[in-house]
Amino acid sequence: MINDFGILISHGGQNHSWKDLMIFLKSKYPDIELFELSLQNNNGNTVIEKLSETVCEECNYAIVIMTKEDELKNGKFLARQNVVHELGYCQGVLGRHNVLLILEKGVEKFSNIGGIVYEEFQLNIREVFSKVENHIDEAIELWEDGEDEYGDCDDD
Repeated sequence: MINDFGILISHGGQNHSWKDLMIFLKSKYPDIELFELSLQNNNGNTVIEKLSETVCEECNYAIVIMTKEDELKNGKFLARQNVVHELGYCQGVLGRHNVLLILEKGVEKFSNIGGIVYEEFQLNIREVFSKVENHIDEAIELWEDGEDEYGDCDDD
C-alpha cells in the first residue's frame, strides 16, 4: 500500500525551497509519509543516528535538495556539506535509483557528480515539480511491483 511508502527530504539550512516541495508532495501524495530531519524528534540521538534511523526504518526514497548556501571568496556557491553527505548516505542505503538530487543552478558541482541523475532549477524549485512527480511515480510503481532493491542498513 502506498501509505507504507516514505520519502526523506534533505536540504541545507538557509534556503526554504524544501518547504515548497513538502507542500507540493503533501498535496499530490497525501498517503505518503514525508520525513525532514529537523522536524523529527532527536530522542537523544546525534544527527547521523537520526538520519540512519529515519532512512533505514521509514524511507523508501529520498529527495536531496542542493541550493546555494555557502559562498566562497571566488564568488562560487557550495551546497551545505551535510547535504552532500546525506546524498551519499541515502544512495548507499536506498540505492542510487531511489534518490533524486535537485540542484539549484549555480551550485558548484562536486567532482564525482558525474553519473548522478539530477534535476536542476534556475529560480524556483517549482520549476522541477513535474519532473519530481515523474520520478516519484516511477519509484512507487517499482516498489508496489516488488521490483525495487535497496542498499544495506546493517551496521555489521
